[in-house]
Amino acid sequence: MAISEAQRRANAKHDKENFEYCTVKTRKGKRAAWKAHAAAKGESLNGFLNRAIDETVERDGGNPTNSESDIVTELHNLLDNSYDEKLEMLDFPRSELMRGVVSS
Repeated sequence: MAISEAQRRANAKHDKENFEYCTVKTRKGKRAAWKAHAAAKGESLNGFLNRAIDETVERDGGNPTNSESDIVTELHNLLDNSYDEKLEMLDFPRSELMRGVVSS
């Protein structure tokens, strides 16, 4: 059964609000090997790549599920109590860090 135009628009809106896209550039043939590996494990290529990246980040000591606010909290905890003073010295508004955007 064909998907309706309304459903297509709803899917596009959901994707735009909830997902980010990145492109992976690799040597010819690797994509096919990755896709075959993913299929053998019952995964899509996208699911496999996400899992592989998340597992690598976690193995390397990070937490792939951290939100931006969690990351800011971790950064704050890593630095000493003069965190806000250091940001002021750098002329870096804390509100911009919390939003993840630096204004010029």
